[in-house]
Amino acid sequence: MLENQVLDPVLFHTLRFALAILWGVAVFGKVRQFARFRRAVRGYRLLPEAAVPLIALSIPGVEALLAATLVWSATARPALLGSAILISCYTAALAVAAIRGTLSDCGCLQGGPPGRVVPWLILRNLLLIGVACVALLPQHARAVGVPEACLIVAGVIGLCLGYFAMSRLLAATPSEFETFVDEPQPREWG
Repeated sequence: MLENQVLDPVLFHTLRFALAILWGVAVFGKVRQFARFRRAVRGYRLLPEAAVPLIALSIPGVEALLAATLVWSATARPALLGSAILISCYTAALAVAAIRGTLSDCGCLQGGPPGRVVPWLILRNLLLIGVACVALLPQHARAVGVPEACLIVAGVIGLCLGYFAMSRLLAATPSEFETFVDEPQPREWG
């Protein structure tokens, strides 16, 4: 069924650049709050204690490598495959932690409070795996001009804004969520 599918280069570039930005933001959050990230890795309780520091140090490096290689066309396809594999590993770890009930912080570190392990995180990761896999489809061989480049930039911005807004909204606590949906109070002019 997918053997005859060809991906438009605009979609290919949009998806790979959006994933590169996602990895870059992930690296920034983990490096900026490394102690919290190390605690999150430990909280999964999937690794021997001695391996936690090494894995916690390695993950941002692998994510940075993926971000960099997604930007360069010659290495984008292996980086897309690596992205799908790494996100699959994260999803499996989240699922195990959710089943065990052993995790209070997912380790995503995108600027908000600790990410609770909830089913939407697993669904989000499955969507990201799908994005990486779609971008792995064979690409139509056509030139990308200025109009297409503008469309790629707009698509990347739209995808990133939508992703981060959705992540922040879905990670909100009930009291934070109420501030999003409460009716604004009329101002008193006096």
